[in-house]
Amino acid sequence: MPTIATVGGIAIVMHYNDHAPPHFHAKQAGIEFRVRIADLKLMRGDTAPTALEHTVRDWAQQHQQELAVCWARVQSGQHPGRILGP
Repeated sequence: MPTIATVGGIAIVMHYNDHAPPHFHAKQAGIEFRVRIADLKLMRGDTAPTALEHTVRDWAQQHQQELAVCWARVQSGQHPGRILGP
């Protein structure tokens, strides 16, 4: 599961050949949650501390198109690449 970005100490990762809908995982200190790329909402059943969720969503909103490209890459078995910047 490649890390595509680190946001305020939170690792943003994607799994190869992961299930739909397109999403990414956010991980920090034993906490993990998944965020759908299309609408930036938490996946069903996931919870996250409010501050972490806001940090990740704010970042993802700025990089939504890049996240979609990363998803397409990992679904075809390619490395997703990195998303740089704030």
